[in-house]
Amino acid sequence: MYHKYYYLSGNSILEIMLAIFISSIGVYSVFILSLKSITNINTSNQYLHASYAVEDMANRIQANPDIAKNTNAYVTSKILINSSDCQENSDIDYCQQQLCSATDVANYDIDNWKQMLACKLNNVTAEIIAIETDTIKKYEIIIEFNVTDNKSNEDATKVKISAYQSL
Repeated sequence: MYHKYYYLSGNSILEIMLAIFISSIGVYSVFILSLKSITNINTSNQYLHASYAVEDMANRIQANPDIAKNTNAYVTSKILINSSDCQENSDIDYCQQQLCSATDVANYDIDNWKQMLACKLNNVTAEIIAIETDTIKKYEIIIEFNVTDNKSNEDATKVKISAYQSL
């Protein structure tokens, strides 16, 4: 006896394997896009913190104009700052607990700024340069860091963020 539903016996193993293969390509693509997205978020986070740190130091220099104009208390050499230098409860809050001179405030500003860079960024170089002319004194605040490529895990780009603060 021949039954009319005999030829509709279900999916073949080839159809199932093809469906799994196509689905795996889709899952792999979503995984790669997610990984690239995380890398981009980390990079933009570095840009954000570096920009904030440059602006913060420019504001600190502007808030202490007498020392900034007449001395080089805010000038630093190029220094490498690592995340291992981060100390959450450091002893650099001395100007918050007592009255300080303007020079002490400048030293406090530099120490606090380095601490912020160590806690927020990893392996950055920072430098503050004084540029003097006949009429004004400008400070160039420079932060450099590397943006790594996710594929090769090597330094892809060296980023330099700088700003000028005129007094």
